[in-house]
Amino acid sequence: MPEAHELRSVIEAANQAAAGGDYVAAELKLREAAALQEAQLGPFHADLANTLNNLGVIYERADSPAEAELCYRRAYSIATTALEPGHPFVVTSRQNLRDFCIARGKPIEVPRIEPPPSPRLATRTVQTPATKSVALNASGPILMLAMILGATLTRLGSTDRTQAESTAVGPRQEPSHATATQPRASAPVAASIGIPEATPTPAQPTMVRAQLCATLDEWLCDPADLPVPKGPLFFFTQVKTDHDTMIRHRWYRDDRLMQSVDLPVQASPSVGYRSFSRLTMDSESAGNWKIELRTEDGVLLHEERFAVR
Repeated sequence: MPEAHELRSVIEAANQAAAGGDYVAAELKLREAAALQEAQLGPFHADLANTLNNLGVIYERADSPAEAELCYRRAYSIATTALEPGHPFVVTSRQNLRDFCIARGKPIEVPRIEPPPSPRLATRTVQTPATKSVALNASGPILMLAMILGATLTRLGSTDRTQAESTAVGPRQEPSHATATQPRASAPVAASIGIPEATPTPAQPTMVRAQLCATLDEWLCDPADLPVPKGPLFFFTQVKTDHDTMIRHRWYRDDRLMQSVDLPVQASPSVGYRSFSRLTMDSESAGNWKIELRTEDGVLLHEERFAVR
């Protein structure tokens, strides 16, 4: 269908713009994609929620918090209407909104709202900031860039830039690959729009091991050279926890968040649960890097620093 082809082309253009750091062009293309999706699929479709979430990330990177908040809130509102309550995108959109609100001291509750008219998304042009440091705690913006760099901007359509994997330690345990896909809409279901407070967990996860690897074959790590050369780089972690949870790998270059990957972790209180994220270093990757290992609640468990030359 010509309309579907046009939408795919717009999303791919947004993906390429974001990957190249052209966030003005990415914003324009995502707004165009949102308008097309709303016209073709309706105002409460999961694909539209996903595009609005990514647009919120772009606005946040461009230091436009009002527009970012509007997109995050509407994305979560649509997701809870179009998808089952436990769908991964409902969880992700809720976490994006929660992190954004905590960082700015805003109320997290999401009132049930009608979608704003399309012109509001279609008339604004964002100014690109000169330089902006990104903090990971409540003192600065929280960017869920697993949604935008690497795995997707359709999450935008898959690329080879990011891969994530996690599995428990033990014999005959096959790794499960976490892939990025466009959420599929199910029949609308009634869902609460308010965000419940996080349920307290018995104890924080603890790190057993964290390592930079040039290759990672069946969980055998070949340590990366320092400074790190061009090519794939793996961040391998092993975490003990007495309950199922999630950890985050956040990759920074020169204090700029380049990638954030959420990894599910199963309860493994004795040996630990193994996970990794990956990023390919190229000619544009030179700089001072750090990778943070954080809990689902944002607690820093480990920080790895290195240089790419």
